[in-house]
Amino acid sequence: MLSACYTGASPQTCVPSSPARIRPAPIKVDIFVLGSCFELAELSEAAVKMAQAKNLAFVATLIPDGSPHLTPAWVDTDGEHILVNTPGGSRKHKNLKRDPRITITIAEGLNFVMIKGRAELIDGQPALDHIDKLAKKYLGVEKYPYTTPGGTRVIIKLKPEKIHLPTW
Repeated sequence: MLSACYTGASPQTCVPSSPARIRPAPIKVDIFVLGSCFELAELSEAAVKMAQAKNLAFVATLIPDGSPHLTPAWVDTDGEHILVNTPGGSRKHKNLKRDPRITITIAEGLNFVMIKGRAELIDGQPALDHIDKLAKKYLGVEKYPYTTPGGTRVIIKLKPEKIHLPTW
């Protein structure tokens, strides 16, 4: 059964949803999960482990008309921030240069963590080194094999403002 957890709600105030039951929309819904939810302000040990493992992340940014742009990505962490790498000039990169708000969800089977915040963009050699590190993690190779000649890379460094971690 799905339940809706509202900003500031304790797990006891999460309410079950039902298609037959219509209720006024709350001002802000933070997350829909099975069971209870809670909000964190910094990466938990579970979130760090999920980012360090070979899991897929889903990166949401805003395109100019305000609609979401959602893409899968390799993910990493420095223990304090979530790190994703993207080609320079990609839609993600352009979106974040214009509006740094970002949400990254890391999935591991049925478990997930959703991190919201603002992105810092880092380019140059650190970004090239980072994509090689991710290639080793995800592909088992020393060097990222899909670099285009003259292509650039950008690290998206997410400083968490809100972290949603479901409890099962």
